[in-house]
Amino acid sequence: MKNKIYMKIKQYLLQYTLFEKIKYIKLRNTKKNRLEYYPDLLEDGQKLVIDWPAHVTKPKVGLVKDYEEPLITHRDDYWPKYQRYLQYNEIPYKFFDVYRSDWIEEAKTFDIVVWRTASDPATQRDAESKIYIIENCLGKRCFPSWKEIWLYEDKVRQHYLFKINKIPSVETFVSNSKQEVLDFVETTEYPIVSKITTGSGSLGVELIKNKRTAIKYVNRIFAPGRNTYWTYLKQKDYVYFQKFIHDAFFDLRVIVVANKYFGYYRKRPTNDFRASGAGLVEKKEIPKAALLIAKDLKEKLDATIVSVDMIKSKTDCEYKVIEASLFIRAESARQLKIKGVPGYYEYCDGNFTFKHGKYWTAELALNEVLKSWISNAKPRHVE
Repeated sequence: MKNKIYMKIKQYLLQYTLFEKIKYIKLRNTKKNRLEYYPDLLEDGQKLVIDWPAHVTKPKVGLVKDYEEPLITHRDDYWPKYQRYLQYNEIPYKFFDVYRSDWIEEAKTFDIVVWRTASDPATQRDAESKIYIIENCLGKRCFPSWKEIWLYEDKVRQHYLFKINKIPSVETFVSNSKQEVLDFVETTEYPIVSKITTGSGSLGVELIKNKRTAIKYVNRIFAPGRNTYWTYLKQKDYVYFQKFIHDAFFDLRVIVVANKYFGYYRKRPTNDFRASGAGLVEKKEIPKAALLIAKDLKEKLDATIVSVDMIKSKTDCEYKVIEASLFIRAESARQLKIKGVPGYYEYCDGNFTFKHGKYWTAELALNEVLKSWISNAKPRHVE
């Protein structure tokens, strides 16, 4: 009884941005998330060896550290995985502080810049500007590319591309017209799910249960703006509504890089409609239908790596995409397990075959970037 009361109070408080911010900070700073508490964590993943041809000069890589807490390394930080790959393959690199005022001069010294950008709106805006300059003005290669970072952590932009590319996704309504939105909330079926364009781990996701609440919600957004858990940013002049799938009790995440497919299920906790961020993960077989959707999405977005979140209703039994991401909280090299065996699906000639292996998806993505560099490189001049 006490636990039920506690959960109800917790969910009530999480409707308010201050408590969502506390949840976010607490998640990032738990001791179990610190990499120094897991000295053998990196070595759990198999090392990748790239066959470097003698006629191609190795690029100099500028490696940006995950910015949120540069003095503390967490187990889900990407840069240690990138660093391990570069060191093992003897590719020259140097840490690149992209936040300094002299970042342009520094960027000129690199051939490739690798930057696992944080998921907050401020960093995304900064990254979009700087990656555009690095690629289009300085002529350097970036991972992620400007095209990839434009899509990352922006649900509205993703919705537009899903629609254009006919990706099977959850029914979504996005509008910047107040009158259209008011007409929509008059006739839609409740409850509906509301999301802010930039938010992860179920933060910024709310369930609107009736028309009265929806009208208040809309009037706030299209007047002064509505507070979000990003204390410096309001939801202003846009809505992002998704159909509430009442009979879906989990979502499925499929991660695609090269011809390798990983993934796991995230269960919806009791007394909550959100599965993301709850930590209730189950790793088991993934249906071919879901793998094919992820394959199609990656190809149409032309992404180096993509993580696709899907949901399935018991009514129509079809997987539909909720959203996609470039970076995820990868705390393990075992992103897929079948009957307790870590591995991945490999795609070949229309079929997916499970193979044993433990890989950091960050290293697999960087390996693809370097393979692309080799295939596009001009031969080294020999006297």
